[in-house]
Amino acid sequence: MDFRVNISKSSHSHYKALTSGASSVFPQMSDMFFWCVVLGYKNKIKRKPLLKKEAVFNWNTLDIRMQIPVLKMIAVKEHGNFTILDKDNSESFDAFRNILEEYAEAGLEKLLEKFQESSMITSEALFSILIDEYSDIKK
Repeated sequence: MDFRVNISKSSHSHYKALTSGASSVFPQMSDMFFWCVVLGYKNKIKRKPLLKKEAVFNWNTLDIRMQIPVLKMIAVKEHGNFTILDKDNSESFDAFRNILEEYAEAGLEKLLEKFQESSMITSEALFSILIDEYSDIKK
């Protein structure tokens, strides 16, 4: 399965800033997308529909061993069954894609809020945010 992943046009500048240049904290946009989806889902943030979309990376740039299985699990859990993974059904595929893209949009807001609270946009601040967010997950 390969396709272009969308983010909102308004989020694109944040993705660019956080994946390149002096304030880069993610190696690439797909890594940022992954963590934004996870943040949005973990915090049960209401998904945000993308009004104006921009395709920014190919699905296959996500890590097949860790990121893709987690994203698929989030989509299945949100949808309520495994039919959402039927890549031959365009309705299922659209729902799959929308769930992830909308959680990424919601998670980006949470990430930016956390960066603002820490008053720093650094790799160290990102690690601190992720540790704080996931420290309450039961083992």
